[in-house]
Amino acid sequence: MKRICLAGGDVRMDEASLALQNMGYETLRAKEALPRDLDALVLPVRYSTDREYIAGTRIALSEIGSALAPGGRVIGGMLPADWIGCYDYMKDEAFLYENARITAEGAIMLLGNATRGTLYGSDVGVIGMGRIAEHLCSMLGGIGARVTVYARRPEALARARALGACAVRFTHALPDCVSAHGMLCNTVPHVLMDASLLDFVSRDTVLLELASAPGGFDMEVVRAKGLCFVDGQGIPGKYAPRAAGRLIAQYVASIARGDR
Repeated sequence: MKRICLAGGDVRMDEASLALQNMGYETLRAKEALPRDLDALVLPVRYSTDREYIAGTRIALSEIGSALAPGGRVIGGMLPADWIGCYDYMKDEAFLYENARITAEGAIMLLGNATRGTLYGSDVGVIGMGRIAEHLCSMLGGIGARVTVYARRPEALARARALGACAVRFTHALPDCVSAHGMLCNTVPHVLMDASLLDFVSRDTVLLELASAPGGFDMEVVRAKGLCFVDGQGIPGKYAPRAAGRLIAQYVASIARGDR
C-alpha cells in the first residue's frame, strides 16, 4: 500500500494516521473530500451514523468507489454485510479483545473519579460477561474490589468465578439484589435496569454505562431520580485515543503486509 487515506472519525483516526506514518506508510487525512487513486481507505470504528455519509464528515458514501485505485481496499468498522471484499476490524476477535482492554482500563479511571472512596474494598456489580466485562473483572479484582457478575450463560458465569468474582445467573430479568451495589457497571446493550430496579438504587451508587446504544439503564428514570450516572460509551476515543489509534494502525499494517 502506497496511499492510505483515513477518513472522518475522531482523534483516534489522527493517532492511527500518525502511527502508520511512523511505520513508514504514506497517509492522508480526509474530512471534507476524498483523494483519488487510494490503495486503502480507512473508515472510523462506526463507518457511518446515517448510512449516507462517512462518520464525522460530509463525504458521501457513494464517493468511496471512485476514490479507490484498482484493487484498492476499504477498511473500517461495523461495515454493511453487502460490502464484499472489505475488512471490518470490528469483526476481528483480536482487535475487539484489545479494544475491550482499553475500554476496561478507561472504566477503572471513570469509577475512580466518580467515587468519594477507593476502589479497594468497594462493592461492584458488573452486568454481562463479554470481553469488556472480563477485562474489567480482572482489573477490579486486582485492585481489591469485591465483584459480582450478572450473566445468563453458564460458561460466562464460570469465567467470572475463574476471575475471582461472585456469579449470579439471571434469565429474563435481573434479580433485585443487583440494586444493592455501590457501583454498577453495565456492558449489555439492552435496557435491563428499569424503574423496578432503579427505584431501589441509592443516589450515592455510581452507574457506569459501557454498552453501546441503547445501553442498560432506563435514562428517564435515572434523570428523574437524579442518580449518579457516568457515560462510558466510546471510552477508547475519549480517554485513550493514542492506544486506540495505534490498534487501528496495527490492523491496517497487517493487511498491508498480507497477514490477513
